[in-house]
Amino acid sequence: MAWRAKCYECQQETEISRPFFETKDLFLAWTLLEKKILEKAVAHYEAHQRSAGDTRSCGGAGKIVPRANMLLAYPTTPDEDPTWGRQAPRRPPQTSN
Repeated sequence: MAWRAKCYECQQETEISRPFFETKDLFLAWTLLEKKILEKAVAHYEAHQRSAGDTRSCGGAGKIVPRANMLLAYPTTPDEDPTWGRQAPRRPPQTSN
C-alpha cells in the first residue's frame, strides 16, 4: 500500500515508505485514540523526480520524512491494508421474530 507526503526538498507530493512506530504504545495510540500521533512515526521518501520536467532524482529520496510532513501523510488506498485505519466490519441488523 502506498503512502504519500510532501517532500521537504522539492516541495511536491511523493510516495513514502509505510510508516512504522518504534513502540507498541504509539501504534496503539495512533490506531485507537488520536490520528495526530502519526507525526511520531518514521518513514522514508521513495525515489522520485525533482519535477515533472526534470527527470533527475530528487535529493530527498531515501531520507527520513520530517515530523511536520508526517503529520500530513496519508495512505492512497486505506481499505487494502487491514492494520491501518480500517474500521471494524459492520454487523447486519438484527431482526426480531
